[in-house]
Amino acid sequence: MRRQIAIVTSIVFVVSIFAGVPAQSSNFSMGALLNSQWTCIDSNKSTNGPISEIKVAELEFAPTTVKKDKTFTTVTFTKFNLKSSKDLYTVVALAVFTQKKTYKQAFIPIKPIDGVQKLNFSVKVPTKEIKEIVLNITIQNPKNQKVGGSCIPTSVYTKMLPITLPTPTPTPTLTPTETAFKGDPVLEKIRQRLPFLKTKQASENKGTINWILGPNVPPGYQQSLEEQGNDLANAFPETYQWEGEAIIIIGDIFNWPLEEIKISNQCKSFVNQMITFWKDLPFLNNRLLAGASFCDGLPITVIRPNPSSPQAGADLMAQEIGGEIQFNAVKRNPRTSALDRGQLLIPNWYLQAGQTANAFIAYALKNKSITGAVDTVRLNSECQNVLLNQMRPESVAGLGVTNCDYTKGFASVRLMIALYGWDATERWFSGFTSSRDYEDAFLAAYGQSLAKFEALADDYWRYLYDPKYEPKELLAALSAAK
Repeated sequence: MRRQIAIVTSIVFVVSIFAGVPAQSSNFSMGALLNSQWTCIDSNKSTNGPISEIKVAELEFAPTTVKKDKTFTTVTFTKFNLKSSKDLYTVVALAVFTQKKTYKQAFIPIKPIDGVQKLNFSVKVPTKEIKEIVLNITIQNPKNQKVGGSCIPTSVYTKMLPITLPTPTPTPTLTPTETAFKGDPVLEKIRQRLPFLKTKQASENKGTINWILGPNVPPGYQQSLEEQGNDLANAFPETYQWEGEAIIIIGDIFNWPLEEIKISNQCKSFVNQMITFWKDLPFLNNRLLAGASFCDGLPITVIRPNPSSPQAGADLMAQEIGGEIQFNAVKRNPRTSALDRGQLLIPNWYLQAGQTANAFIAYALKNKSITGAVDTVRLNSECQNVLLNQMRPESVAGLGVTNCDYTKGFASVRLMIALYGWDATERWFSGFTSSRDYEDAFLAAYGQSLAKFEALADDYWRYLYDPKYEPKELLAALSAAK
């Protein structure tokens, strides 16, 4: 499970059907009230297969208004949009709480249909505690106790889907217009940019990390992650930073007594919630498990190494704690510096794949080469015909749940580096003048419309599937890129 910074979608999900008991929920990030896209699963059913086998519905449920002052934040919901539901649901149960206090609970009748319907739910919470707020959503039918679903952010659900291994890419047949780019034209353009990737002065403000190792940690695992972190700090000295001491816990947490982990009770609660959730999903047993959040106001990451592989993922630090690069880029823009996590609207493919692309950039800076760098492009039928404009925030729900943010998303961010330069993974944030003008922000940041870039990304995606295809507009754009 990979970490998404909570700029658009917070990572909060429910383990069991809401029964008015906050302890039955799992909080994995801040800003839960601002999440918009949810996937509902039947957590009463066990599965040895993919989590998609227990999916019961999709849900769009986002705040209509957010009113904030120094003391309180009031969040109001007026629309409830259930999609692709497998059963009839007549009640939605909502609860807003922290580990210490429940702010509001409600059982609200809903029509047993798919589609948008009116709903009125408002909650007032202390602004200073917004980082700790949990939103618990379940859908129910009191007349049928076998029907129900706990709703988790779609970003979390997506990360739990099986990943298809890459199909070997055939050796491309070069055409006359490709002679300037031998092989993959995007990768070749990036190679041409390598001399311009310079080391910047390291920041003195980078936060520290408290490494806590438990049982069954492969030799060299921490050192590998420390090296990844140092590489990110060298590549992004102004944004790979945080205040205080982050916590990274590595080990077999299923067989590690929680009382032996020397952290605060709030942090232990997060670790326990991770254990509870992962144990209910046996198909994750032979995968690297990682989850990140905040406790005591600082980043915390829990990592259970893959029992069958001693290697740490090449983008593990970029995904789990490197999201601070993106959040600090938002804060660096004076027009968005006051935004909390979860308030900036931007395509999720840019966030998710951008974190991996930052690991790609850090590798390139260190090695002066991109050969051997992380690559999450996966060529399979799931995303082959998905257009990038279908992955915009207002359109992505129509796709259902896919891994395209990681696969096509990474190919697209890689193209951004080729077209716009090494700061492409941060520059989009600089163009925002409000929390929602991502299309205008793209034009301001890159001097090209988002629609035009999406067309070029689609052209590149088609080329990756069919190297005999000649992407003329893409080649022209790459040739013209400075």
